[in-house]
Amino acid sequence: MRFMSVVLASGLVGVLGAQTIGLNVFPEYHAKPDQEMLDMAGKVEASKVITYLSEMKNRYLKMTPKRQAEFQKHFQDVLAKNIAKLSPSQRQKRLNAIEKALALRVRNVDNLKEEVDAEYDYLNHWKATLKSKTFYEDLQKNGFVPASIAQKSKQPTH
Repeated sequence: MRFMSVVLASGLVGVLGAQTIGLNVFPEYHAKPDQEMLDMAGKVEASKVITYLSEMKNRYLKMTPKRQAEFQKHFQDVLAKNIAKLSPSQRQKRLNAIEKALALRVRNVDNLKEEVDAEYDYLNHWKATLKSKTFYEDLQKNGFVPASIAQKSKQPTH
């Protein structure tokens, strides 16, 4: 039972971690139509640009090549138009904020990667353990007695 609790907790941490960093989970942008997303290019809050661009990439990769070309052209046009409205100091502030957001996202993904790697190590340990020809004997050496054997030993002998 404890093993299942650990596995469930690990899975929950992974899912929540993915949602926290926005890894393929973009609730803020997911429901918006493509045109609305394209019109936001260059207007998205600097701290959210990385998440916005991740959503745009996911959409782009699901399109046909013709639609991808149209999407990219429109994105570049709107982005250039919106960035041109900013003063040089505003552009620099925006770039600095985007760099900070990117660094934070990298740290979050690195942390998630460490958690996932640790989970794979744990799973690989159990795969190797279960393939062992002495698995049940090893369990018994460590104090685990299967219920069927434990019940037989508790029955009185005549």
